[in-house]
Amino acid sequence: MDNTDNESINDTEFVKQYDNYQLPPGFSEALRLLDIKVQSNMSNNIYQQVMVGFSNEQVSQYCAIKKLTSIVQIEPKWIDMCVKSCIVFTDNFSKAISCHYCNEPCYENEKNKNSQKKLAFFSLKDRFILQYSDSTRSKELQYQYNYTTSSEYDNNNCGNIFDREQYKDSVENGCFSYYQDIALIGSLDGYQIFRQKTDDCWIILFLNGNISPENRPKNLNTFLRPIIDELKELEDGVECCDGLRNQEIFILHAFVVSWSGNTPALTKLMCTTSHNLYQSCRYCELQELQLGSILFELHSTKFSDSFTIDIMHLLYENIPKYMLQHWYGCFYMNDILNNNEYTLQKKTWNDIGSLMDKSKKIIPSDFGHPPRNIIKH
Repeated sequence: MDNTDNESINDTEFVKQYDNYQLPPGFSEALRLLDIKVQSNMSNNIYQQVMVGFSNEQVSQYCAIKKLTSIVQIEPKWIDMCVKSCIVFTDNFSKAISCHYCNEPCYENEKNKNSQKKLAFFSLKDRFILQYSDSTRSKELQYQYNYTTSSEYDNNNCGNIFDREQYKDSVENGCFSYYQDIALIGSLDGYQIFRQKTDDCWIILFLNGNISPENRPKNLNTFLRPIIDELKELEDGVECCDGLRNQEIFILHAFVVSWSGNTPALTKLMCTTSHNLYQSCRYCELQELQLGSILFELHSTKFSDSFTIDIMHLLYENIPKYMLQHWYGCFYMNDILNNNEYTLQKKTWNDIGSLMDKSKKIIPSDFGHPPRNIIKH
């Protein structure tokens, strides 16, 4: 880990397309203001008022976004997928003209090859290269190296992903040999969009898809194929320039050391039996792999150590709502059972709700939306 001399590629021609980029008048202020707007939840109206008040060139938000898009040049790769979201036409289905599961045709027009539905894939590799070209961001990206070479590391700590045995095993297997290497955490999660639970949304880190209950993926591996191919490329290394070291050329590596998500999501990722079935635990009695997960192709992903328990789903989302019902006295159908020493009186709840209302004036907007009165909502 102490080897800071990267692979020599001095004879490689690398185009530094972001160096000394010249902006038209007013766009420098507009892009800075656009950055502030994103970070502070500034409204469109306030953005325009600030632009008019502090700049001679009144650049609209639309023009600022268009200019930023032209500078960054990160375009999605569009991949054909089933109109019912069963599969993406990759891997064994790359030459298919209809869905293997629902028989829906891939194309609206077979002659013009116009797909009925497409999946947008945004490259991780391009974004890493862009981030490393900035000196400030380059310095931030070296947290992994700085932490693992500091006195805090390897002192029986357990507060960082790099303290895990999975990361240390990856290092022993040849990952993270350069100080600019990146550690990734993959995640898949699903949630209900509406209270009626008539529709749900499955979010795959790197790839996003809004999928109704009738149109859930039948083969998740096909959706993951574009990002897995790119992650394999990042494991081998891609050309990049370091803005912190005068645009020095180096080989960038990135490795996925952990995947997170709720239990149904990880079940889909690992291609294991349903979480509701007997002996479905991925730690003690892992049995019956269904299809063979595409994640096996990544050297840094190990079954089942790479699939951690997610504290958000295990604790923060599941337990508090039940504790709240106990404190409010509505957990049981029986009023006698609900009357316990830990049950809070109505006056106490009113006081709590009032304090929550008052806190709106003192909570910074960076924290997001302020809490609402718990009695009214």
